[in-house]
Amino acid sequence: MTKRTQIEKIHKTPAAGSLTLGDRVYLKFGWPMVKSLHVLATVLLFGLVLFVDYLLVLFTAVNVLPNIAALVQKGTGMTVDMRIDAVIAGWLIPVLFIVAAVLVGEIVLMRRLWRFASGRLDALAGSLFRLEDEKRSGQRPVTLIPTKAQASRRPKFAALS
Repeated sequence: MTKRTQIEKIHKTPAAGSLTLGDRVYLKFGWPMVKSLHVLATVLLFGLVLFVDYLLVLFTAVNVLPNIAALVQKGTGMTVDMRIDAVIAGWLIPVLFIVAAVLVGEIVLMRRLWRFASGRLDALAGSLFRLEDEKRSGQRPVTLIPTKAQASRRPKFAALS
């Protein structure tokens, strides 16, 4: 049995237009190439997200935070000859609050980028590994990620229960 007939038997559709990207790569190059394509896409996409995160943090640390600290210092009128308790109350605490708010905003943005990349890779994996066709046909897709029901059936530690 050839690769094409195996795939057509899985899909139960002989039309070549109904084959997914993974099926076309499998027909042309074989199964190792399908897995390699997914690994390559994963490395590239998550590498790009990490690079964008790095640039975001670097830009914030080098440009945004010093400018915010200078703006707070100028707005409060702090000088170097003031007492330390006045500097702490009038400049340090507001700057730390703003830094914490910027940090939370960056973490939220980084999580959204990571989730976006994960969603794109899930869509690619569905195309490559025929998960979408199995879902449409009513069959239970074979995934490595446990469902909520499977996760709730995990054995619990005796010491914690």
